[in-house]
Amino acid sequence: MWDPQTIDKVKSANDIVEVIRDYLTLRPSGANFKALSPFKNEKTPSFVVTPSKQIWYCFSTSQGGDVLKFLMLTQSVDFPTAVRMLARRAGIVLPEPDAATGGQGAGDSKEAILRLNEKTAFWWHELLLHDPRAAHARDYVAKRGLTEETLKAFHIGYAPDSWDAHLTWSQQQGFSAELSEKAGLSVPKQNGGHYDRFRDRLMFPIFSEAGTVVAFSGRALKADTKEAKYVNSPETPVFTKGRVLFGLYHNRKELVAAKSAVVCEGQVDLITCHQHGVKTMVASQGTAFTPDHARILKRLVDEVVLCFDSDEAGLRAAARSYPALAAAGLAVRVLSLPDGEGGAKQDPDSFVRKSGGEAFLKLVAVAPDFWKCQAERLAVLHDCSTARGSMAYKRAYFELLAECHDATQVEVALMMACARLGVAVDSLKEDFRAFRRQAQRRTPAHPGAESGYVEAQPPQKKSCDIHPVVGLLLRLCLDHLEIVPEVQRFLPESHVSGMSGGTILTQLFQAHSHDSLESQQSFLEHLDEIDQDAVLRLFAKNSLPVTPDPTAAAQEPEAAMKSALLCVSRLEAMHLEKEVRKIEASIATMKTPDAMQALGELSKMRQKLDKARNIL
Repeated sequence: MWDPQTIDKVKSANDIVEVIRDYLTLRPSGANFKALSPFKNEKTPSFVVTPSKQIWYCFSTSQGGDVLKFLMLTQSVDFPTAVRMLARRAGIVLPEPDAATGGQGAGDSKEAILRLNEKTAFWWHELLLHDPRAAHARDYVAKRGLTEETLKAFHIGYAPDSWDAHLTWSQQQGFSAELSEKAGLSVPKQNGGHYDRFRDRLMFPIFSEAGTVVAFSGRALKADTKEAKYVNSPETPVFTKGRVLFGLYHNRKELVAAKSAVVCEGQVDLITCHQHGVKTMVASQGTAFTPDHARILKRLVDEVVLCFDSDEAGLRAAARSYPALAAAGLAVRVLSLPDGEGGAKQDPDSFVRKSGGEAFLKLVAVAPDFWKCQAERLAVLHDCSTARGSMAYKRAYFELLAECHDATQVEVALMMACARLGVAVDSLKEDFRAFRRQAQRRTPAHPGAESGYVEAQPPQKKSCDIHPVVGLLLRLCLDHLEIVPEVQRFLPESHVSGMSGGTILTQLFQAHSHDSLESQQSFLEHLDEIDQDAVLRLFAKNSLPVTPDPTAAAQEPEAAMKSALLCVSRLEAMHLEKEVRKIEASIATMKTPDAMQALGELSKMRQKLDKARNIL
């Protein structure tokens, strides 16, 4: 789609540290940066970014690459989409494909769906701001107190009251009805054809973490409509509901700075709070909080404040969210908003419009611990003055507490329950240990173990560790490509044959011999996955292996060449030592004439070995 020069221009305009910092909390580690892996839950950072190479490597999952590979893996997008994301970030205008590329010919690609979503969001937004058909929608947002600045920030729009307005418009833009269906924007009719999914609704684009429009949510504008109040996009090739948090794209920087996130349920709650200065909020969009949601937040924050409805249903929703959050290692607090006038329940939208953002943030600051709220909630549901009530209380409390694997949190939670149950903490601890033992006995060691069937585990990807001397020489050559010809001249391939990483050096020499060694990056791209993985591991290490000169990789070409020749001498010595051992082992089985000849070769070999050692 784009030539290599255009892609290189886009990559060069986006420093890998700055891009990844938008998604992960990076901390300096020598010349590199470290972060928690975005691919799995962990407590010790294993994700390393190397600015000098513009690459990253995740030691816990054996994955690595450049800035484009990072976006493709973490955002689940294809290569063209990743290029577009970086171009947009750097303000680079990419040449667009013709209409056919985004139309029926590309109907099954994620890129085509994202392009349709982006253009649709812009069209609906323009309709809301200027079209006469959207006058009642403009009246509605004015009554809700949403400013034009907020409408633009969240790209809020209006879907016309028509069965085919979007279909007609999208086909005029070169997109097919089939693509519109795949994007979740149209619905197939039973007798053929399609109709618009969203009609006469206020439209909220749902942005991915990277800022691409992946889905929509539409709110009904007529109070007497028989249709659902909200209609949402179905899951599509670019949208999985349990992996997207509304508002994360808009509030990312504030979330990272605060290290804390307020989780609400709806888009309007978040948008109103954002307008009033509360910019550390994300919305689960009414779905159950998933492990993917928790994993995404853990990369950015240390704690979560759940702000659902303050009734029993909201507290149950908070309890359902806890296991995923606890598994991710997030601290959890719960904010229950005070009742409004006449005892009416308030949500973040109504509270902030009446009391303001500062009042909301004050409540967030003093929101109690999750376990205090659960202790109080279960005390309302179960009469702890009776034996039956106490047992029911403990069972419900322990079921939740079993999801927590932080010993300090467990201790605090049990102390809070003691006050409600009127028992000693040691007694409750013993009851909880017994509950856990029973739960472990009920849980099979593997899925299907009770039936005697255990699902085969996929084979783990193998990765080689490059020999320290080969590793340093490889780093020297890749850091200073100009020394490769001299190194190749002095180092016979036989000296690295059979050594871990030796084939990578051989490939480097072959690339030079065929005039295809253009850059470090181009060489890496031509390696197979396992060799590329080994090189990325090498670059991601904080320190070089013990070698003739551990600082050589950062030296000027002349000094690097000197260190490279020392590596060559050491490899020669290692090769000669191997040959000496081979000859010594074979002499014992030789006849006298052959043995005499072998002794002569052995003498010459030892002289060469001594010479090589003297150089070192």
